[in-house]
Amino acid sequence: MTKISIITLFPCFVLLIVSYIIPIPSEGLKITLVPPHSPESPAYLGNLTVSKKIQKLIRQSRGRAQILSNNLFPIGILNHSSANNDPEDIIPSVEGVNLGGASGFVYVAKIGIGTFDDEPHYQTYYLSLDTGSTLMWLQCAECQKDGNTCFPQVDPLFRNSLSHSFTPVMENSALCTPTPPNPNPRLPCYYDVEYADGAKSHGVLAHESFKFESETPAPYSQLLLFGCGFDQTDFSVKPGEPEKAAGIMGLGRGKKALQMQLDDKHVGLSFSYCFQDLLHPGDDHHTPQRPTYLQFIEDMQEDPSTYQETTFQFPRSSIYFIKLVNIKIDDTHVPIVPLDRVIIDSGSSITYLVQPVYDSIRDALVSWLRKKWGPPRILRANGLEDDPTFCIGKTSDVGFDNLPSIHLILEGGADFEIKREQGFVAYTDDPTDVYFCLMIEPHETLSIIGAFQQVNHKILYDMKQKKLLFKNEDCWNSIYINVRSSSRYRCLTVKCSNVDVPKRFKRDSIYVDKRGKFRSFNKKKLSRKRCGGLRGRGWKFGSGFIDGVFPVLSPIAQKIIELLEEEADRSKIWSILDTLPATHDTWDDLMNVSVQLRLNKKWDLILELCQWILQRSSFKPDIMSYNLIMDAFGQKLQHVKAESVYLELLEARCIPTEDTYSILLRTYCASGLFAKAEAIFTEMRKFGLHSSADVYNAYIEGLIKGGNTQKALEIYQRMNKESCKPTTDTFTMLINLYGKANKSYMAFKVFNEMRTQKCKPNICTYTALINAFARDGHCEKAEEIFELLQEDGFEPDVYAYNALIEAYSRAGYPYGAAEIFSLMQHMGCEPDRASYNIMVDAYGRAGLVEDAEEMFLQLKQRDMTPTMKSHMLLLCAYSKAGNVAKCEDFVNEMIESGIEPDTYLMNSMLNLYGRLGQFEKMEQVLNAMQEKRYTCDLSTYNILINIYGRAGYFEKMEELFHSLRAKDMKPDVVTWTSRLGAYSRKKQYKVCLEIFEEMIDDGCFPDGGTAKVLLSSCSSEDQIKQVTMILRTMHKDEKPVTLENKL
Repeated sequence: MTKISIITLFPCFVLLIVSYIIPIPSEGLKITLVPPHSPESPAYLGNLTVSKKIQKLIRQSRGRAQILSNNLFPIGILNHSSANNDPEDIIPSVEGVNLGGASGFVYVAKIGIGTFDDEPHYQTYYLSLDTGSTLMWLQCAECQKDGNTCFPQVDPLFRNSLSHSFTPVMENSALCTPTPPNPNPRLPCYYDVEYADGAKSHGVLAHESFKFESETPAPYSQLLLFGCGFDQTDFSVKPGEPEKAAGIMGLGRGKKALQMQLDDKHVGLSFSYCFQDLLHPGDDHHTPQRPTYLQFIEDMQEDPSTYQETTFQFPRSSIYFIKLVNIKIDDTHVPIVPLDRVIIDSGSSITYLVQPVYDSIRDALVSWLRKKWGPPRILRANGLEDDPTFCIGKTSDVGFDNLPSIHLILEGGADFEIKREQGFVAYTDDPTDVYFCLMIEPHETLSIIGAFQQVNHKILYDMKQKKLLFKNEDCWNSIYINVRSSSRYRCLTVKCSNVDVPKRFKRDSIYVDKRGKFRSFNKKKLSRKRCGGLRGRGWKFGSGFIDGVFPVLSPIAQKIIELLEEEADRSKIWSILDTLPATHDTWDDLMNVSVQLRLNKKWDLILELCQWILQRSSFKPDIMSYNLIMDAFGQKLQHVKAESVYLELLEARCIPTEDTYSILLRTYCASGLFAKAEAIFTEMRKFGLHSSADVYNAYIEGLIKGGNTQKALEIYQRMNKESCKPTTDTFTMLINLYGKANKSYMAFKVFNEMRTQKCKPNICTYTALINAFARDGHCEKAEEIFELLQEDGFEPDVYAYNALIEAYSRAGYPYGAAEIFSLMQHMGCEPDRASYNIMVDAYGRAGLVEDAEEMFLQLKQRDMTPTMKSHMLLLCAYSKAGNVAKCEDFVNEMIESGIEPDTYLMNSMLNLYGRLGQFEKMEQVLNAMQEKRYTCDLSTYNILINIYGRAGYFEKMEELFHSLRAKDMKPDVVTWTSRLGAYSRKKQYKVCLEIFEEMIDDGCFPDGGTAKVLLSSCSSEDQIKQVTMILRTMHKDEKPVTLENKL
């Protein structure tokens, strides 16, 4: 076989690994920053004295300032005249700065990167935070190859060739800038970053999965563009001192910057930070450093009036320039020439001002002190090169509290106040001789507001408005918002002792909005049942419903239900039913009972009652009776009996209705008889019936339940072509379809299309959309829809709450799920068994086994019998924690309590033992399954193939794989991918290609996981190019019919 055969036979491919960015929703992210005096920081200064720390900060800042100056001055950016340059002329010729390696910056972020088979599943590195550059990059393992160079670093180099999520950007991509001449779509795009001091980084632009350490229980993941450094030259690193930082996180103004990538609108998310004291790790100088955060947001979450703002200069520049128009020492104005090229920079420690402005501040400061306290004692520290330039000796009259604040007045009147704590430091090596040094330095060409002066300021870079916003804030003891997930649409918890939260409020009219505030809404009468109505379970036929809720059954109807549920003998049941009077009230009772039984899905009892009506009673059956019987047979997948009832209906000269054919459509689809379902439309035309929305809905519903989702989308398109207007149920089913396919973005498109067509969503629609986002782990979006549900006048019911809890569970925020669980009860909505199951799963996913056990115990205490699923979720929690003994004890408890293990449970134990390498116990479980005649399904063999493949037992794996045909089982995508993975881990590239071709020939549909495994088998750039070309061509060749084309 050749590559041509693969391309020709390949049906369709999920474009997961080809060169484009998967945008996150426009919500944002909150990343924990590591301060310079944390032992975790690459810039950790250890137990140095304050004066030594200051010297190191000054040395760092002078180096960075010099490089920035060299970088920008040659092209006229730092010409401080008032004349305006062409914006095109102020883009630096080289990007970023180098400062003795990547550790020369003030704050760093700890990130994870990659997707690996072995534990841990990603590698962690430190990236230096830099608002002066745009590209995010780090060193990759290729720099160890002959001809390449690495600077020494503490952490192992990033193994990009082994990462399943690593995808190079090709030359023909729009992301490859500048575009190379004659771009080749088969070649990766290379980047070159050249720094002004001669340091260079060369490598490949690629997409990779990044994990950001945040305050949340689990890292936030996102596919991002970055530079994979293959060759780093002339980076100045001290001998014997490897770098702790592996690269740089660029936050400058450019398309490749992190904030631009996080925004699917490509405008750029705004971001903010609040730097703490750089010299003292705590408010009392002894307590450990508290966390601070780099937060990305789309929309302002605070009152803008609390901020001051100034506009960025030169919008096309990648550097953040602001304009300085005036300076004040306390209330005394300092005359200066305005500077329109002042850099706001996170990577420089202290502030620099061009020499004339610095001289003005120094002279004004001396004048201010002379007026207040007499002539000051001026000196230059110890006179060392790294000492501050200007210091004032302490006297009996001049102490630290007597020093002034310095105000930088920016364009628009914004006052950037440098308080004495950020303007000066107490500097000494001798306790008897203390002096106060100005933490502002002069520079020939450059003006920078550094991190030291940004301390205790909330700094916000507004990328949409192109403005810098700031306000004074105690970054140590500030009221900060605890974001449980990366979004602006979430329930927020305010961590502050002085925030008032209402202790008592009216349950039914209060909810929590996306900013964490309690809000009220006008309660509407939605149903007579607490926490919502019957949620689409209602029966359309007959007249038993009022406002969507079934009325209370009469005493006779209650007796009929009790008879049917308690008596098993048909003859006795019919004998008692024979005693009923043949009245209209009796007929109503019989129909009401039938509907109630249908709601409870008691199909056998419906058949018992309705067959008595048809065969023995004196009542003349109507169309509703026949429909009920047909529906019951259809639910039991007995399509032949449903057909016979339809023929009886015709013989009785009852006229079939749209509901009759809707039932037949669902019945045929559930039985996989799609050709017969299609013939129903011809049958309808015989009776002069046209296909209404209800009929199409029934067909779509049946196709979805029958697993033919592609056909369901085609029917939806046909429905539109025939000018049949979709209903709320139509859109709700499509939202469910995409949600179950983990395409929440498409579910949301359907929702927007629904509103465009002025079709009003119901509570089921909202719940389906919440579920869609929940399955993808987008808890922030799920909460936004939950809020829309309430604003639209619906009262959330247990299904809506469960969906929201599930969203937080899937996103890895168990405590967020717990808060919604508590809110649900507080609002008067009682949790059901599914609620407890979701909470057990939430805690289990996060490894909180004790909490999962507690929730399982609460389930039993609420007189809710745990189902097999409940037990399996707790078992999975034990398994995830690797607690074999607990798993074994729990299974024994299940057996002792009368719960018979099923195949799913046995498969879970197989997977547990295999994953932990306990093959003997795994074989024992397999033997027990075969001896006790448990059904070994495809999942069983997939687990075994995966386990043996990972362990390197290729012969055993192949034996199991080839035995599937004899067992009437066809390998699915998981089977093939597991087999591929075994050889991929051994880098057997040719074998993997052969297996992949077999997979295609077998008609198996590959998924994104298959692509990752195939790429991971590559051990050279040529192989990567070959595989990438195959996958790209396959995707291009196939254009399936989907609703996405329409929307």
